[in-house]
Amino acid sequence: MPGPASGSPIHPAETVLRTTSWDEACAAASAAYFPHRLSGLPGARSLDMDIRTVTMGPLTIGRLRYGADVRLECGELGIGYEVNIPTSGQVESVCGREEVASGPGRATVYLPVGRTSITRWSADCAQFGIKFERTYLETELERLLQHPARLPLRLAPSLDVSRGTGLSWLRLVRALVAQLGDTDALLRHRLVAGQLCSALTAGFLLATSHDYHAELAAAPPPARPKAVRRAIDVLESRPDEPWSVIDLAATVGSSVRRLQEGFRQYVGMSPMTYLREVRLRRAHEDLGRAAEEGRTVADVAHRWGFTHLGRFAAAYRKKYGVAPSHTLSLDG
Repeated sequence: MPGPASGSPIHPAETVLRTTSWDEACAAASAAYFPHRLSGLPGARSLDMDIRTVTMGPLTIGRLRYGADVRLECGELGIGYEVNIPTSGQVESVCGREEVASGPGRATVYLPVGRTSITRWSADCAQFGIKFERTYLETELERLLQHPARLPLRLAPSLDVSRGTGLSWLRLVRALVAQLGDTDALLRHRLVAGQLCSALTAGFLLATSHDYHAELAAAPPPARPKAVRRAIDVLESRPDEPWSVIDLAATVGSSVRRLQEGFRQYVGMSPMTYLREVRLRRAHEDLGRAAEEGRTVADVAHRWGFTHLGRFAAAYRKKYGVAPSHTLSLDG
């Protein structure tokens, strides 16, 4: 699998604002995290919003409070996963079909698919907010697993951060949030920011519940044979070429039978299935920016070797949970 950081380059950017303006508050939080509509709940007192965040390429971390009882309607997040950790007060949310209540010691996890709504953010509530770019988190998961995953990742909507691995991860979050106002903090250095993104992401995947948690927490898998490692490197670096298993075996100096057996044993799928997974991932990344470049779903599919649009759409929906056109529309 590819190395860390497949998404945005690591160029830390900062949001710092304190305001009593509803429009300014909504614009600042939307820019740092996800677009949404902000409104006060009945009887809410005057707004006193305070936000400070740092965006390190594919990951945003910060703290935020509103000083009033508010509601946030986000619709579908689409482009990322979000974790909100209250340090005071209470939050009530709708995550897809789940209603979730959180407070100190319990975080809420929001997915890229399904309705996202914070129905009540209490006036006394301050939260740490961590946003993961969707492509980055999913690629990091597959890198750690060393095989493709079923996506989008189905995460539990609530995370216990009062004990165990969740508390350990919260301590890492706190350590980084404590440095937000420090202009000399290492998290602002590109050589360190990438490693911090990777550590926060891996820590989160180990702390929260999902289909691959047991596999991640288990002992590392046995080393793959050289031919399998070389074949994976070839397919990751040259997925747009018209590979057959015969061509691939010849390229890595293996017999077809030995290569296929090695993939089944150490990767859990055939070489050609692995190639399709790589192409789907690249198509997913391309669709995220295709609209602004004037490209269509068909353009992206054909670029990555999918000549039958119906089969491409079915495979894409099975892996990512949405149609290719849905991902394209999020960019547009």
